Amino acid sequence: MMNLEQLVSQENVARVIDAFVESLDLKKQGFEKVETKGTGRRPYHPGDLLKLYLYGYQNSIRSSRKLEVECERNLEMMWLLKGVRPKYHTIADFRKVHSKPFKEVFREFVQLLKGWDLIEGETIALDSFKIRAQNSKDNNYNDKKIKRQLKNIDVKIQEYLDELDRLDKQEDGVSEYQKTQRTQEILEKIKDRTNKRQEYEQLQEQLAKSGRSQISTTDPDARSVRVGRGGIQVGYNVQATADKKHGLLICGDIIEVNDTQALESMAKQSKSIMERDTMDLLADTGYQNGAQMRACEQDGIITYINPKKSGGSKVDPKYRKEAFNYDEENDCYICPQGHTLHTKGNWYQKWAKENGHTYHYKQYKTEACMSCPVRSLCTEGARGRVIDRMEYQDVIDRNNARVTENEEYYLSRKHIIEHIIGTIKRARGFEYTLLRTKPKVLGEVHLEFICYNLRRSMSILGAKELIERLKKAFSLIFSPWRWVRPSVSILKMLVSTEPTVDQVILPNYGRS
Repeated sequence: MMNLEQLVSQENVARVIDAFVESLDLKKQGFEKVETKGTGRRPYHPGDLLKLYLYGYQNSIRSSRKLEVECERNLEMMWLLKGVRPKYHTIADFRKVHSKPFKEVFREFVQLLKGWDLIEGETIALDSFKIRAQNSKDNNYNDKKIKRQLKNIDVKIQEYLDELDRLDKQEDGVSEYQKTQRTQEILEKIKDRTNKRQEYEQLQEQLAKSGRSQISTTDPDARSVRVGRGGIQVGYNVQATADKKHGLLICGDIIEVNDTQALESMAKQSKSIMERDTMDLLADTGYQNGAQMRACEQDGIITYINPKKSGGSKVDPKYRKEAFNYDEENDCYICPQGHTLHTKGNWYQKWAKENGHTYHYKQYKTEACMSCPVRSLCTEGARGRVIDRMEYQDVIDRNNARVTENEEYYLSRKHIIEHIIGTIKRARGFEYTLLRTKPKVLGEVHLEFICYNLRRSMSILGAKELIERLKKAFSLIFSPWRWVRPSVSILKMLVSTEPTVDQVILPNYGRS
């Protein structure tokens, strides 16, 4: 006779998941049906369903229908759930309604890892990745696309009207019956196009009221995002921060499409979770935003963000903006030729296309440009060289100097966060979401993050050590004994008087 306890090794991830979930206070974290009434049929315990999802996501199985199948054929799953076999709709509903509890579990696990000194919070890295939403590109609209569709409908309606005029004037070769039939067909098409036009007009009105640049009809929170080499898909921009010490995830969130508006929020969330007075944050060029960098600096968060390459000289790189030295005391720039560029002190406003926000800046120029012998190497402008200085340029300059002086330290960002994102997207297949709306998608993101930290913790500590630490860290919370209805096949195996070698007996049927 074979026993499931013997088939699941002591280092198996299923044992880690079992110890992890058993150590959680599910009621405190917001899970439903932790405690049930004494009458009626008992529901599936949320702990079992959480184990099911953690095991599934750990093995890149996310579909509720596939998870249902795994409950019936996967020996590790049978051991983990003690024979429980929920249906796919029960599995799917559990994920839909527990977005916030998933986040709470992830946060509690991060605090636990921090207590074990696996996370320091001294240096963290920030990056983002895109996942596809449950919304096709055809069901995503912006104002330009809606106007184009309205124009196409108007053109088509006009073609139908012109055809009706031709039918009225046509006398030879067409019977009255044929004219009537064709007229009815055209009128139906005009009606369809008119109804479609009304739908687009309603979308246009919704878009105007929302104040956003685009609208999605299947998943209202999904946005059109750029991926790969100029590709576009409708999805979500997932932000993530990770600690340098062991590459463990600290915080996850979904921000608007552009990374430039995510820096302050993610930095302060991570700092709050780590409960530190100061920390270093490493990020790539996409996060460079003067206003948010200043907010981070004021909060004790030292940024190391890759500098943006400035324009200016299309002829000689020696005359880029970086080659002009700024004199803070006299508020002027000194060009490579020794000329001084002054400002009148006026502030101008400019709209940045890359992030959709405005910023203020001053202009610096000199009359010496007109007679400068290297003018053709420095600028092609008719007024000579003009330097724009943004209101947050001092913060950006300090950041750029830190990156330049600590290049090796900054480059560690790739090893910290990009490896994690590559693992989550490629190795684990988390390139799309199965849910709709931002809160539910964020819940799925936290499920994936829990699984990553669990697997990473196993690699650092080993399965046995991790299980022991989980047992010591929390007081085990025993749920009341609940009755689970076994399948007919398992009942036959349990009551069989002459079990064969192929039969498998569940070790601890039921939950206590």
